[in-house]
Amino acid sequence: MTTKSIEWFQSLSTSQVAEIVRERELGTVVFAAGGTKRWFILNHLDHWPSDRSYWDGYLEHGGKQFLKITRLFFEHGVPELLTHAVIPSQLAGEGERYLPLALTSGMERIAASPEFLAFYDECGVRVRFFGNYRQVLQDLDYTDALAMFDEVEERTCKNDRHVLWWGFNSEQDQLTPIIKLAAQYYQEHKVMPDQDQIVELYYGEAISPVDIYISFNKPRAWVLPPLIGDRADLYFTVGLSFDFAQRQLRSILYDHLYARRGVHRDYAALSPESFSATQEFYRLNQEAVIGVGHHYEAAHFWYPLPQVRFPSGWNS
Repeated sequence: MTTKSIEWFQSLSTSQVAEIVRERELGTVVFAAGGTKRWFILNHLDHWPSDRSYWDGYLEHGGKQFLKITRLFFEHGVPELLTHAVIPSQLAGEGERYLPLALTSGMERIAASPEFLAFYDECGVRVRFFGNYRQVLQDLDYTDALAMFDEVEERTCKNDRHVLWWGFNSEQDQLTPIIKLAAQYYQEHKVMPDQDQIVELYYGEAISPVDIYISFNKPRAWVLPPLIGDRADLYFTVGLSFDFAQRQLRSILYDHLYARRGVHRDYAALSPESFSATQEFYRLNQEAVIGVGHHYEAAHFWYPLPQVRFPSGWNS
């Protein structure tokens, strides 16, 4: 059991937390934001729009909020942050007009707007893109947008404090491109690439394995980045992703660095009281399932149901 408490961790200064995070050599953190359009509409409009008239306001306010949250991660010592600009479910749910919007005004904002460029420079952020964005942009003849992505990567290539990865995947199938890269490598070198080499082929350079994955709503790992996410600790916010704040981040960092690392495993050394409490805990929770939830029909959203029950006197 850890001797450090969550209250202690929450009370630290930001620089103290950042020092701990760096000392523990935290790897990549994924912030797979969800409900971002919902966040803008609920916070900035008085009704649900029937068209995309909200889009410019969404980009403006959503962009500012994303940078605020990204700064929070970096100030707390996170070295590499990976997020998603486009995922297949967005394209399926938003319709065929969404992709041109995401590729032009959406992604161009993160690649070329003065607000984002100033943030990259101020925080020493190197920007990287991965996924099938290049092929999609070429197929749609969006050469200007592609040039912007190349330019921001070149502009920030010497920034060395943080890395911000932008993922773009318009296809559900991410395995086939990886197989093709491995096959191409074999044809050129007459030897199969190892995992590190495949990672570099897919992402364009080495990237740290994912240590923390943060998403929203239903617990599922379907947008975990390929090849690097198999050891991640998974976290899912009940509130909207763009309401993410310092206490949530510190709760997650504490859980990853201390609570999950400090689990007592010497069951033979349990005191009689601890043995009885353990029996009672599992008896109370033998039918509990983390991830079971309820669909709220009136507003068409899912939320998790409380599951864990504690023995009397349990120090939770």
